[in-house]
Amino acid sequence: MDKEKPKYKPEHILMDAIGFTEEDLDANQKGELSDRQVAMLRHKHNISLFSVILELICIAALVGIYIFTFEFAESCLVVCTLIPLVIFTLVTSFHYPSIYHDFRDCAVIWVEGRIRLNIRNNLFTLKIGERTLALPKATFLAFKNGEPYVIYYTPRTKTILSAEWLSQQEHP
Repeated sequence: MDKEKPKYKPEHILMDAIGFTEEDLDANQKGELSDRQVAMLRHKHNISLFSVILELICIAALVGIYIFTFEFAESCLVVCTLIPLVIFTLVTSFHYPSIYHDFRDCAVIWVEGRIRLNIRNNLFTLKIGERTLALPKATFLAFKNGEPYVIYYTPRTKTILSAEWLSQQEHP
């Protein structure tokens, strides 16, 4: 006997793909973050801060080794390790202020309109109004191209917090 697959409503598919709850959506509709979303941003902030601090410690240790090492072979190895680490630290440090401000401000921005989905060079994007957001593939696949949505996201990192599909009756 064949079992029928359960049919999911579009809002449940979005909830699963983005990872939000009804409480999150209710808070976002009021322009606020839910407690769960604040905890998620706090975690993202803490991980980012820890990464930057750890990278700076590694750089300081490598510089210390370089200064106190007089052998050419070892100093060359330290410099070859140091340069990529410095570049990586600069890149991750560049994103830290955005994550910090999203966490500190607890602001929610929303945009409403018909979406345009695009795939280019394995990068999945969603365009709604003048805003373009990068998405993971699973989230990308949860949206219907050309359909009207409201998308709630953080102002600096453009992290999608929640979304709602607007039926044709609500949005001509």
